[in-house]
Amino acid sequence: MCYNQGVRALIEGENPTLIQVLTVWIIANFVPQLIIYIAVGKPYFSFNLANGMVTEMIIMTWNILLVMWALTYWNHVRRSGIRDAVAWHMYGWRTVGWGIIGFIITLLVFLVISLAFGPPIAYAGGEPINLPPLLVFALVSGHSITIPLGEEVMFRGYIQTGIGRRYGPKEGLLVGALLFSLRHHPADLHYGWGAPLTQWVSRLLQLYVGALIWGWIRHRSNSIISTLITHILFILVPYLFLFI
Repeated sequence: MCYNQGVRALIEGENPTLIQVLTVWIIANFVPQLIIYIAVGKPYFSFNLANGMVTEMIIMTWNILLVMWALTYWNHVRRSGIRDAVAWHMYGWRTVGWGIIGFIITLLVFLVISLAFGPPIAYAGGEPINLPPLLVFALVSGHSITIPLGEEVMFRGYIQTGIGRRYGPKEGLLVGALLFSLRHHPADLHYGWGAPLTQWVSRLLQLYVGALIWGWIRHRSNSIISTLITHILFILVPYLFLFI
């Protein structure tokens, strides 16, 4: 990490506090789900596949916009400093290489967990996508980019970077990984209600260990572009099985 910049930002009060991070996290991830539930009487996980994907893209866009707002108006980060505040750094092939390494490590760890405990809870259900192939391609492409981008900006960018610079890198990694994992539990409960214990163990291990791996990759690379590459590659794997 670039701790000289971190110290400067800390003196100027630009790094978010834990209370600020938790507030943004709740508003970004759970308020939209509550609004949707009140409006339609069911969680968006119950939508058909296409509508669910579009809803997730809207929520992730909201995540990005809220982070930008919080940094600009709450922490008084200048627009020119936003990229540094979320660790949007590109160091050439080194950044790409860490992203690929993160993808490979994640796949290997997930494979070991699946072999030891069986498959995790499956995020499946709803009506299949019944759209022309070109629209399916556009939807899948948009989803594969928007979801990783929103989560990386929020969790490895705003949360891990901000908490890491204010309290320390270990704290940043752990808080970012914890909040990233907790964000997924509403979907876990929806899809995994009544699932065997082994599927829950497999899912929770993959979720929390994976979050720690991605936090470590962000720390080592000093860039969320690396974890964005890891995340995009990882999210494309289910689509390969679904649509190819």
